[in-house]
Amino acid sequence: MDFWSPGIYLHPKYGTPVNAIFFAGTISVIASIAALIGVVEQEAFELLLVWAFAFYATAYLALFAAPPLARKDLGIRPALWLRAAAVSGFLVTLLYNVLSIFPIIELQDTARYSITTASVTSERM
Repeated sequence: MDFWSPGIYLHPKYGTPVNAIFFAGTISVIASIAALIGVVEQEAFELLLVWAFAFYATAYLALFAAPPLARKDLGIRPALWLRAAAVSGFLVTLLYNVLSIFPIIELQDTARYSITTASVTSERM
């Protein structure tokens, strides 16, 4: 675990990422409060939902990027059909992240929504 994460996030005795969980929770609360500023309830809900899905999609981008980028010299190169499926999954997930910038409901300020969503989505990519 020390190899993959900084020591500040690990519990000193057990080595579990307890501080990382507190950090993620704090960021989530801050984002939730920020989403409520100057918007109606439905828009705030839409923002939080899109942000959550965009964060999941970012993790899936990394997941789908692994098979095509696997190194052949290490003997971990997957079959062609799996690499093709991973590329397809990567492109569809990337398309979702791009399309999530545009609202699917009527909003008071569509441009503000798109800028807010694009800034949060691009931070995760």
